[in-house]
Amino acid sequence: MSTKNHAHLRFVSPFVLVAMLAACGGEDDGGIAIPDAPSGGGQTTTFNWTIRRQGATTTCAAVGATEIDVVATAENGLPTNHTFQCILNPGTLGLAPGRWAITATLRDGQNQQTLASVPAQALTVPASGTVPTVQLGFNL
Repeated sequence: MSTKNHAHLRFVSPFVLVAMLAACGGEDDGGIAIPDAPSGGGQTTTFNWTIRRQGATTTCAAVGATEIDVVATAENGLPTNHTFQCILNPGTLGLAPGRWAITATLRDGQNQQTLASVPAQALTVPASGTVPTVQLGFNL
């Protein structure tokens, strides 16, 4: 590496350090890191679900459902898996900007039994602005 490149690295390093300190907030929080972005990164995406049995809307408890397993697969093929407690509707998950294929399964978490699944649906997460709510309709 030439001397010119070394000088450039010495010049950049303080800026990188300042950026890192700024990102951490610069305050002593007792060693606990509090993330700025939701888990999964990027934009907060809301998942809302309904359950229907014989055409009528019903509840998680009425059908013995305890969990909603969501798999969000990025366009590059990398999946993000998340389990929501069925009664805590709606749920949120951080997804990076880009195109995603969303699948979901309604489960009885006690017996690990699948009660219903929804067909895959497309979701585009913008780099900024509002992310559309993902509607999951489970039919038993």
